[in-house]
Amino acid sequence: AVNAGKEVTVHEKSINKHGWKGFGYIVIDPETGAGAYLIEGSGNGGLLFTIFTHALLFFLWFLVIVGMSSLFILLGGAILTFVSFGIPMLGVAFAGLSLAGKLAVIGLGIWTYSHFFLEGCYRAIGKFIGNILPGFAAFKAANSISNALRLIFFGAAADTYKSAVERC
Repeated sequence: AVNAGKEVTVHEKSINKHGWKGFGYIVIDPETGAGAYLIEGSGNGGLLFTIFTHALLFFLWFLVIVGMSSLFILLGGAILTFVSFGIPMLGVAFAGLSLAGKLAVIGLGIWTYSHFFLEGCYRAIGKFIGNILPGFAAFKAANSISNALRLIFFGAAADTYKSAVERC
């Protein structure tokens, strides 16, 4: 910044606050008067965000397990439940991996970090919504199979009743 003709004001010593160590400096453009306060150093804020992200993903997994368990109780089909569990779980896992991959590039700066964070959130929401659909499809398929079996059973029962009445 100094080589570019900017004025730079630096702290006398580094800042140590709650496990974070770094320093800040002010860069001012003498021609326009525009300035910015910049902070550099190693931080532990990423650790707190990682803990929050893991807690959020655990909560999402818990919601998926509870929702799919109720679907299992309603349908009673082990294969449909495996499909209903597996696809949303993979969606949540891939959303978490996508978000973690975006957080790995945190060193690119605040704007890039915010952009990647929002992109990861958008992908997670999209995948979550997209992975709800197989559960509804499984429910619809089980309902159709149930209706078909009901028609076959009642059709056979009606034929038996009709033939029994005709014999009398």
